[in-house]
Amino acid sequence: MILSPQPTAPAAGRRSDRRRMLLAILAGGVVLGVGTAVTLAVWNDSEFATGTFSSGQFDLEGSIDGDTFDSSPDSPGKTLTFELDADTLSPGAVVYAPFAVQLSADSDYAAAVTLAQSIAGTIGESLTYSL
Repeated sequence: MILSPQPTAPAAGRRSDRRRMLLAILAGGVVLGVGTAVTLAVWNDSEFATGTFSSGQFDLEGSIDGDTFDSSPDSPGKTLTFELDADTLSPGAVVYAPFAVQLSADSDYAAAVTLAQSIAGTIGESLTYSL
């Protein structure tokens, strides 16, 4: 027969004290946790909003006759017909070709037009344009 030594009274008391201390700490944690959750729930507030955003439209149309307007988004665009043979120009000669621009009916905003010269060939730098 094997006998186990029985715990002495002071060791059993220490175990009981530890158990009570652990239970007290757990109970305190529960009380603090519930109190914190209730406090946060009282101080919490939410507001929501939605919005719909879209962009406007801007479309510039051109015409070589002043009546028929449409967009030419790809280069070279519309072909201008000059009144004089542009290949036989001399200094001081004036040739012109009308070209009109307008905003399309679908445009939502006004326009500020900036002209830029892009002329190829040997006399390109000597040519001017006006509006």
